[in-house]
Amino acid sequence: MSVINQMLNDLEARRAQVTHSDKFVLYELNIISKFSSFSRFERIVYFILFVVIIMTVGVVISKSIAQETDQASGSLLTNDANIKSKTKQLLLQYDDSTSNVTSKQIVVTKEFKKTKIKRKKIKANLTSVASVNSKPDSSVEGVVYKRHRKLTAQQQAEKNYQSAYKYLLEKNQIKAQDELRNTLMLMPRHIKARELLAGIYIKNGRVVEARTLLQYGMRILPSHFIFAKLYARILMEQNDNVTAISVLLRNPPSLQSDLDYHALLAALYQKNTQHREAATLYGQLLKLRKNHGVWWLGLAISLEALGNESQAKLAYEKAKNSGNLTKGLYQYTNQRVTALEDIEFP
Repeated sequence: MSVINQMLNDLEARRAQVTHSDKFVLYELNIISKFSSFSRFERIVYFILFVVIIMTVGVVISKSIAQETDQASGSLLTNDANIKSKTKQLLLQYDDSTSNVTSKQIVVTKEFKKTKIKRKKIKANLTSVASVNSKPDSSVEGVVYKRHRKLTAQQQAEKNYQSAYKYLLEKNQIKAQDELRNTLMLMPRHIKARELLAGIYIKNGRVVEARTLLQYGMRILPSHFIFAKLYARILMEQNDNVTAISVLLRNPPSLQSDLDYHALLAALYQKNTQHREAATLYGQLLKLRKNHGVWWLGLAISLEALGNESQAKLAYEKAKNSGNLTKGLYQYTNQRVTALEDIEFP
């Protein structure tokens, strides 16, 4: 019981205590109770007074804000004026400097134009000198000024070839070879230049260079059989008969189009002891050119090697009577005729 009594006493004590917030609540309740006790007229008067006070405070605040705004705008205008004055000063300084620069530029431009005009005159003079051998008479009407165009690679190559041919006629082989090499550098398919240069190399004993030149020619122009014929002659002189025969058989022309080509092939057959092929080919050649002494001699040698002495003797006599054998070949032919006669009539 003592505990319960104690709790009740504490509650009573707490109720007796009034906090600060409780006092504020009581104050508000007191004001509300008083305001509610006023009459309707008094309430209206108090409300109007309250509104007037609020408006007065608003006007005062707005005036202070306007004054501050005016002061800020005034300072801004002052700064703007200062900026404009400084800008004018800078523009005046810039105008002075640009006027000096412009005057200098005008002088430089005039000098540049004068130099440009001089260059054009010099260029025109050089063009006229290069294009015309002699200056034409200006008084003559209808004069045509020619201007040379740059030569194409093919045109320049042909010009170099003509120069090489001219040097050969003058017996200047060194310059002729240079021009022929220049021709082939510009135009590798220039057939005449390659043939002529290869011939010079062969004549001067420069076999390796001639072989290289002709091999490349056969590779880029396989249908041009002259390269193969020249190359086969080189191989024949080097006793490489098998390779020479294979080169000639690779892309041969017709018999009628190049008799010498097939005569070379017949001679290679004979050197390679292929006498049957040689005799057959010599017989075909002699049908087209019946009085060719060397071919009759070649036929006779192959027939003799095949054991056909009677036909060989007749071929030797044809060669002897052709009248176009050299002295050495004639003597050899005469000896073989005598030898075959001795065999025939012991």
